Amino acid sequence: MKVNNFSIVFVGTSSGKTSLKRFHSSLLVKSHSFNLLIDCGDGTSKALLSQGISIDLIDGILFSHLHPDHSAGFPSLIVQMKQLKRVKKLKIFCHKNLAEILRMFLHQTFVFMERSSFEIEYFEFEHGEKIVLSEDFKFISKQNSHLDEYVNYLDGRKAGFACSSFLLLLGERRVYYSADIGSEKDLDLFRDQKPEIIITEAAHIKWESILDYIETNQPEKVYLTHLGDELALELKQKIDSLPKILIDKIVLADDGLIVRI
Repeated sequence: MKVNNFSIVFVGTSSGKTSLKRFHSSLLVKSHSFNLLIDCGDGTSKALLSQGISIDLIDGILFSHLHPDHSAGFPSLIVQMKQLKRVKKLKIFCHKNLAEILRMFLHQTFVFMERSSFEIEYFEFEHGEKIVLSEDFKFISKQNSHLDEYVNYLDGRKAGFACSSFLLLLGERRVYYSADIGSEKDLDLFRDQKPEIIITEAAHIKWESILDYIETNQPEKVYLTHLGDELALELKQKIDSLPKILIDKIVLADDGLIVRI
């Protein structure tokens, strides 16, 4: 039986504010069985190219939510796949509230799949549902509180309203990817699963909350992403002042960082 070696590539690590040092949010989970891109913010196509990652490598795209810094690169990424004459089917994974918006996003930017050399297949999920990508690559989503402040603007509409955090099940390893969250409570969405590796955004949550989570739950490694330039500098100073045992555990992610699982 072939062992599935996983790696995670931080394609884009910027916060919502555009940076000359970082691309917007995107994460690539690579394995021999399936390569999953999680989110594709503005500039993701260029980020992949600059890091020497073949766009054709991507088997599927998973969306956490539709803020532009997590989704605006979707049409241009599909256009690049069309330009490169992609043949293999692309799988899109999203909460059921996002699927129609994503389809219309392509349609309204004149990206018509009827004119494409490849097919897109949408897989809509409910929160809490286990999605199987391969025998040893699965994920589970849960709704977090990142979009709660927008509820009053929706007039009861559900289209587009979902913001997911994910537990990635990579063989016997468990990785929590928060995507954008709303409070420190969202760090605990999969606490009962005891994920060994934490990838959390740092722009919408206090440093003290992150540190408290680490000291309470003792994960093996914590990667901080969704960073503005000023925030990255501030966090580096805070991390450098910690005891060595914590310094070794916390990583400020940069674009192109590769983590072997």
